[in-house]
Amino acid sequence: MEAFLAAVRLACPVGLWSQGVKLAREGAVSIEARTPAEVTARVRERGRAVPPTILLYPVDREWDCDCGSRIFPCAHIAAAAIVAAAPPGEAVAPGPAPKDAPVATLAYRLTVEHGALRLARAIVDAEGVTTALAMPLADRIARGITSPRLDPTHDDLRIDRILGRRAAADVPLAELGIVFEALVHARDVTLDGQKVAVSPEPVDPAARLKDAPRGAVELELAVPGTLQVVAFGVGKLGGTVRPLAQTERYGLRFERLPLRRTFAPEELGTLVGEVLPDLEKRGIVRIETKRLPRRDTASRPRIHFELQHQGRGLTVLPLLVYGDPPRARVDGGKLVLLEAPSPVRDEAEERAMCERLRDLLSLVPGRAVTFEGRDAAAFITKLERFHGGDHEERERARPVLVPTIRVDGEHIEVEFEVPGTEGSGTTPGADGLSRRRIDLASVLDAWQSGLGLVAIDNGGMARLPADFLEKHGRALLDLVSVRDDEGRVPKTALPVVAEVAMALGLDVPRVVDRLAPLVAGFEGIPHAPLPPDLNAELRHYQQRGVDWLCFLRDAELGGLLADDMGLGKTIQALAALRGRCLVVCPRSVVHNWAAEIRRFRPGLRVARYEGASRKLDPKADVTLVTYGILRSDVDKFGDVTWDVMVLDEAQAIKNPDSQVARAAVTIPAKARFALTGTPVENRLEELWSAMRFACPGLLGPRSDFVER
Repeated sequence: MEAFLAAVRLACPVGLWSQGVKLAREGAVSIEARTPAEVTARVRERGRAVPPTILLYPVDREWDCDCGSRIFPCAHIAAAAIVAAAPPGEAVAPGPAPKDAPVATLAYRLTVEHGALRLARAIVDAEGVTTALAMPLADRIARGITSPRLDPTHDDLRIDRILGRRAAADVPLAELGIVFEALVHARDVTLDGQKVAVSPEPVDPAARLKDAPRGAVELELAVPGTLQVVAFGVGKLGGTVRPLAQTERYGLRFERLPLRRTFAPEELGTLVGEVLPDLEKRGIVRIETKRLPRRDTASRPRIHFELQHQGRGLTVLPLLVYGDPPRARVDGGKLVLLEAPSPVRDEAEERAMCERLRDLLSLVPGRAVTFEGRDAAAFITKLERFHGGDHEERERARPVLVPTIRVDGEHIEVEFEVPGTEGSGTTPGADGLSRRRIDLASVLDAWQSGLGLVAIDNGGMARLPADFLEKHGRALLDLVSVRDDEGRVPKTALPVVAEVAMALGLDVPRVVDRLAPLVAGFEGIPHAPLPPDLNAELRHYQQRGVDWLCFLRDAELGGLLADDMGLGKTIQALAALRGRCLVVCPRSVVHNWAAEIRRFRPGLRVARYEGASRKLDPKADVTLVTYGILRSDVDKFGDVTWDVMVLDEAQAIKNPDSQVARAAVTIPAKARFALTGTPVENRLEELWSAMRFACPGLLGPRSDFVER
């Protein structure tokens, strides 16, 4: 001890050494515990509510004090070293001999009530008499109570703050570790009357991975060894009380062990990349299965952007993924494996990625945001900065889309391709290079929004062919509007296809063949012979109307006959009927149509589709139906491909959003005619609605028609 005291004096500043000598002579030092290797002392000092605790290690010539002083060693260490080095029973001249221990000690009483750990405190005086602590330690200090004398430690006051004004209370699960850490150095701790030691080190469950039915893997968590679960979140191992490791991360609770969780084959990525690394880090898992996918320790988390053009906006969906291309995605805090091997999660780096995404782009993974107009262009610039690198260099390196046309029977597809790309969705181009296809709608949306760029599905961007779109973009918009769900286009759109094909220098013979009946040797609408059973003599303008209707019928097109009332629209339509025909009209004129057919085309067999038990007559030449019944039975009429379909009083479909208008355009017919004396009653959009039925695509998309 003399050598240790000399080392302390040598290290201690002169002023602090003098203060330490004074404290030692005043009897402020109490030796609480002593072994050859370690001495624990407390130093009472005026102005300090809690006497600092000093630890001396004579053998190692080290020391510590919890007073918080910036100068080390402090006066408390000097005082403790002086008293510890003095011969037993001798005073440190000229003051009284130091006392060996405080008059009273603080005891902690742990009990279990209703499954929870309860904590109470008591004072044990010099004679060993135990009394419950009547008030918080903070109150004792504030009131200057010294009987019996009690020197609380910082750990005692930490527990005092947790319990607050309560003499005894259940220990909150969230603060269990703090309380156990504070009780480590307490000398008198009991659990249900038995003396115990306390450790803040949590006890982990014993884990085992084994095969389960149908390719699954079972994780079994069990109580390890001789552990006794004594309360919620608390276990006893030997004579030491310890907190139980929280296992909610795996969907289990320690107090219910043994428990099992089965990971289906599609969940093995989560098991390998998220659960297993944590178990292995704790050293508690035993693997008895060979079904676990390989692990990829090299893949790091990154932000992957899915960009999609919708209308004139750019929709951005950021995703937190691993690998490039993505092998796994983090959804709702869980790892979803897309393809093996499974990456090992780095949640700290994931948080950093999400914070960077929030700070630079104000986005959150998994939440889509749509930018429009200038906002979309500004976002593209921000996205470039997010990825890093020189913006101008990236701009020069971007590929330019190449337009192309693919024809497969009646299916015509105009697409744009990114040269030199690889991956899913690619096809070899004419030049032998791999090309990634971009659909026409996405390109046109980007062009209309004024971006000049289009998103590629791998997260990159490509430049639009500006000159090509300037010349043919409007025609392509018309083409998009008239395609059906299977990619077929009506004959009215074939000139657009031919225009684009010629602009690209492409030979599309099938398109030309379908246009031939309309353009080959065309000198005007030819004269149409009248049906032999027509019982009428037509006026000159009526004959010209029949010629026009028959020309459209033979070309499998359609038209709008808008003669004034009384000029013979019905008889012109009757003269053009051929094959199996469907006539839709208001209820008020169904009888008139039946009478006109009997009078002018007596050779046609007529069937009126009406009544509760109505059925289609496959032998009828002309089927008459009202607009209301057409709307109700649209599926039955849709099962037949009609040779000619006529809408009389076609202003009934003037509202394109009405159910009857939507029903009419879905009926398949080779030729369609709309008859009305009032093609426009209030708005030009009524004309567009009639022509959408008769000749879809001729007037372009609805929004574009309204704008023009």
